[in-house]
Amino acid sequence: MTPEELAQTLEFSALLQSGETAHLQTALQMLEAQRADLCKKLRVKLPGIDALAEYSDLTQEVQQGTITRQRALEIADLRSKQDTIQQQATAQQHAQQESAQFEVAVTQGQQAMMTYLQQNAHTVDHAARLQAIQTYFAQPVNMQSFIQIYHSMQWKPALKWMYGPCAFTSSPHYAVVPRY
Repeated sequence: MTPEELAQTLEFSALLQSGETAHLQTALQMLEAQRADLCKKLRVKLPGIDALAEYSDLTQEVQQGTITRQRALEIADLRSKQDTIQQQATAQQHAQQESAQFEVAVTQGQQAMMTYLQQNAHTVDHAARLQAIQTYFAQPVNMQSFIQIYHSMQWKPALKWMYGPCAFTSSPHYAVVPRY
């Protein structure tokens, strides 16, 4: 169930529970729309619902007697299934493209962070700062939080912010503490 379908189901339930005439009429309209969709999907003929409405060419052929209504319904069913398969393939391709774009963005973000750290390797306390940042990111909650808060294009500026204003404790376990 998609979020939209869940929202529609909850809305329908709320309209029914309200008991107000206007809300009940809206619920009835929603129910009629669902009924029509089901009839079309099942290719069931009911008064006011034409299972071939989406396929004017098939309707025309049935009217001309070229094919039977049953054959037209079978063809419509096959077309509908093909459309569904095509939509799924398109959605899958889109998801794969998004995944590939995300991987590229992550790689670019990682490279930008590594470049920044390499450029600052000459800093006197670089090793301590790097250790503090590594310790910070060793905690899964910190890594997850960082990834959720910052887009990969923001990783370098965020790392720069963490690296620059660090103050370190005197304990052997360094902590990243922003200076204010």
